[in-house]
Amino acid sequence: MKFHVVLQWLDSKVLGWLTLVYSGNCRNTNADCIEGFKGRLLHFMYETFAKTHIDQLFNIIIEFPESEPAILDLKVCLEKTDLRGTLVSSLKTALETRLLHPGRVLIYKIFWCIFIPIKS
Repeated sequence: MKFHVVLQWLDSKVLGWLTLVYSGNCRNTNADCIEGFKGRLLHFMYETFAKTHIDQLFNIIIEFPESEPAILDLKVCLEKTDLRGTLVSSLKTALETRLLHPGRVLIYKIFWCIFIPIKS
């Protein structure tokens, strides 16, 4: 799923619902309150989206040409959150557990998985 679709859903559905909840029968809503919620929800969505993609990063790298939109979405999310350390440690663990087993993976696949992220 592309992140811009999630952002459109947040703007149209969730924030619309929050506006209805906070306005009740009144015609004027507290715009500052809604904007505060929007900021928190956006940060939560960036963080959740990034964590989901970080958990799937090894598979995203393996499927690189087809998974470029996921990498671009992750890039946007990482610019908004402080999860680079999480990404590095998760990728390191995934590489160690999935690639560093003698006889389990062919050598060219190991090089493929290492050089594709460096290249991109």
